[in-house]
Amino acid sequence: MTDKEIYIKALKKAELYTPDEETLVSWGDSLQVPFDIRAIFLRHQFAKAFWGENKFYIRGESTEEGQDYNDEFDIEMPAWQYHLQQMVIKEEPLKYLSKFL
Repeated sequence: MTDKEIYIKALKKAELYTPDEETLVSWGDSLQVPFDIRAIFLRHQFAKAFWGENKFYIRGESTEEGQDYNDEFDIEMPAWQYHLQQMVIKEEPLKYLSKFL
């Protein structure tokens, strides 16, 4: 899937933005966005609309110095928050986003 296709599908899935057809045509075969894609996809509003408020659980482990055991814990957060954090740290956030289209 091209960056342009990811961009269009993600916006439609989030139902927040409707890409203007004239703008899409002007891009041609390459993605020459007239603004920074990160400015849209790395916003809380987009992430909430795209992934929703469902809870996401992360299993973690912590060890204290001198201890022979691991202490396990769960972190609970909204799905949108987890995925937004993942996109921020990815070199290619659009490729991460494409896994959910």
